[in-house]
Amino acid sequence: MVALTLSLGLAPANAADNSLVGGVILNPEGLYTTYTRKVAGGDDGARMSLYNSFLVYSNEFGVQAQYITDPAIVEFHTELGFEPGLFRREGTQDRRARWRANWRTQANINLKLDSVWFYSRTTALVRYRNFVEHDTVNELTVEREYSVEQALAPFVRIAGAPEGPGLWTYAEYTVGAIADRGTRTHRVSAGFLSENWPGNGTVFNLDLFWSFAEPLTGPGAIFVYYLYW
Repeated sequence: MVALTLSLGLAPANAADNSLVGGVILNPEGLYTTYTRKVAGGDDGARMSLYNSFLVYSNEFGVQAQYITDPAIVEFHTELGFEPGLFRREGTQDRRARWRANWRTQANINLKLDSVWFYSRTTALVRYRNFVEHDTVNELTVEREYSVEQALAPFVRIAGAPEGPGLWTYAEYTVGAIADRGTRTHRVSAGFLSENWPGNGTVFNLDLFWSFAEPLTGPGAIFVYYLYW
């Protein structure tokens, strides 16, 4: 689900060997939890990780290669995953055991100062299926999927100190497209993000948005949590 690809590339992740990221979205309805474990590399530069992502009707697991600059202004990662699950074939109502293969690449830019923070995320996804799927989450019928998504957001700190817990507010514009399907993600949003509260390595993000993408037009909400250790 491209709509749930919301990894901010926050600073605590740079020094963490483990991360647990989860979220829920309304419009379209979705739920996911992803665990990532570093297996090689340092706090910055190149590193290699394994991940497992549970997506209600499927479970994706794979390998992630990542590069983080020092300071952590730019973060780049690419993932190759295998996703068995219960999927609907086009023209059917029943869910049967099938699989998808995913190649996901993402680049994050975080220019973070004491009181303001400029953020950019670019995500590209190639998803291979050996069947034509009716994706009930994204209301999409597709076999081989090629998509790209861009998000831009300015943040302003409204509470806390640079070296301690902080509360940020932001506005975001996100637009994306799927090959031969046109604009698919297209929304404006605003929200709040808490950093290192109630403890170090914790982030909570509440995002309220309006979607312009057919057939998912209208209001929605996303809640995401990040735990690093």
